[in-house]
Amino acid sequence: MGSSLMVNGFSVDATFHKQEIDELFVPLLQQATERYHRTNRRIVIFLAAVPGAGKSTLAAFLEQLSETTGCLPLQVLGMDGFHYNQQYLKTHTHNNVPLSAIKGAPETFDVRQLQKKLQQIKTEDTDWPVYDRNIHDVIPDKIHVSSPVVLIEGNYLLLDEPEWNTLHNMADITVFVKTEPDLVINRLIRRKMRGGLDEQQASEWVHRSDYKNVLRVLQNVCEHDYTWTQTEDYHFTKG
Repeated sequence: MGSSLMVNGFSVDATFHKQEIDELFVPLLQQATERYHRTNRRIVIFLAAVPGAGKSTLAAFLEQLSETTGCLPLQVLGMDGFHYNQQYLKTHTHNNVPLSAIKGAPETFDVRQLQKKLQQIKTEDTDWPVYDRNIHDVIPDKIHVSSPVVLIEGNYLLLDEPEWNTLHNMADITVFVKTEPDLVINRLIRRKMRGGLDEQQASEWVHRSDYKNVLRVLQNVCEHDYTWTQTEDYHFTKG
């Protein structure tokens, strides 16, 4: 099944196999719908994966799919809106390294603010920040959260490290996408090039920063409900 999706401000053509739709995606949407009707409160799904695994594209497809399956409509939210803003990154350090030099690492996110917002959306409608890849900065209160089911996608939602490892208990359903590190390298380089770097600069950044974050996510993951494994052709299988 092919779809044209808007992902982080870019148009993306995505194709998913009928098997992964029927065996993974639709059951997830059905489970969220059933839980909502049983509890009569907003259901929160976490979709966590390494940088470059295509989780934003997958999340956008799930949002679109929810409109055609008889399930409750799904609203997608990104964790990236909780990046510290550019000014903060330029003026603060971690282990004597400027945060701007490791942008994208867990230390460059305001995890406490994310915790507060997650607690809030469980019980009320609210506004949610986004990270704009065109301006490379955060836009506060960009999305109004109102759907009965929300899916939050991000790299570190299931990270088993202090502070981060409190988040998974705030979700009703958790999905972790497992992938081989080398699968995402070229995708990360292309992403940096879309952001304005040349190929050499993009490659240097990815190997200095993003690749470390990939390993960190894969090696430190909290307990979760479902594991989806990404194949070499960027599709998904169970377990």
